[in-house]
Amino acid sequence: MIKKRIKILYVITGLGIGGAEMIVKNLCFGLDPKKFEVIILSILPVGDIGKTISKKGFSVYSLNVNLKFNIFLLFKLFNFIHSKKPDIVHGHLFHADFLSRLVCFFFPKIIYISTIHNIFLGGKNRNFLLKITSKIPSATIAVGDSVFNFIIQNKISNKNRTIVIYNGVDIKKKLDNKNFSVRKKLNIKKEEKIITVVARLDLQKGHNYMISAIKKLKSINFKTKTLFIGDGELKKKIIDKIDTENLNDEIKLIGKVNNVADYLSESDLFVLTSDWEGLPLSLIEAILSDVICVCFDVGGVSELIEDNVTGFLVEPKNIDMLSEKIKNALLISEDAKKEMTHLARTKAAEKFSLNKMISDHEKLYENFSPKQNFKRH
Repeated sequence: MIKKRIKILYVITGLGIGGAEMIVKNLCFGLDPKKFEVIILSILPVGDIGKTISKKGFSVYSLNVNLKFNIFLLFKLFNFIHSKKPDIVHGHLFHADFLSRLVCFFFPKIIYISTIHNIFLGGKNRNFLLKITSKIPSATIAVGDSVFNFIIQNKISNKNRTIVIYNGVDIKKKLDNKNFSVRKKLNIKKEEKIITVVARLDLQKGHNYMISAIKKLKSINFKTKTLFIGDGELKKKIIDKIDTENLNDEIKLIGKVNNVADYLSESDLFVLTSDWEGLPLSLIEAILSDVICVCFDVGGVSELIEDNVTGFLVEPKNIDMLSEKIKNALLISEDAKKEMTHLARTKAAEKFSLNKMISDHEKLYENFSPKQNFKRH
């Protein structure tokens, strides 16, 4: 007799480029197909990651709507869930999470799980909406310890129904193209240190802080080449800012790439200047690429970086400290660099592996499987 698979519906706000979207993709690719059937629904039109998932043969759907709340959106989501009859609905990102909570309230036999990816969801109103619907999820997942604390402090869930499942990346991932050369492709001189920033071009990621720091380094004739990898709504403003500060030679916009590992492998430094974070995947990837990291001390960053031990922490928005720490990080000896990256990689590999993240999700799903006759309370 063939054992019935657990049907999981992932509902996410969008499937463009981002950390939460990568988590959903990795879960789709990593869950045991003998145990789980996976369906993905995006509120927004399907983006790049959604197309990648679809090409692997997974069922990817979209409601093709914007994020302006209206009753018709709820009906569309209600009808979709009713037609697919999942055992578990798992929501990611605020809009998808909140809407799924409302709809799943009317499906008491369906287990609803929420993942909170960040310590800033968009303001107190959003926190309040998740607080008043906090009893609907059977479990709430925090992607890191700082996110767990945020959830409890804001009463988005209680301790008994909140668990930490750390974001994970493939610690054995190999370079996408061994013949790829960043220096050759971008004509970067040997004496120029390569600094890489992997982040969406939006307000959260704080590219302006980095631009100001590079301006300070240029003023003391410190030769660097900074690569902004990513795309987003602030692209034009960032280009204009770089131009205004006369930093076109020092900062290059690379755009979206599929071979981030290749860029990190040749980088001398990874920098993260976000105003807020949950547990950034890009930072984990940089650590596992043996790159020294300089980061604003926000959210779950300190879960990965111990200042002057496994990397360098910077007071958020402090441009002077940022430029100084970048300079110091680029000047440390080769032996000190090897020791720091080894310690950082060892810690990350133990705690933030992709296999562990997938295994923890599988255990959670099986705990709430239909055979357990679990009822929401």
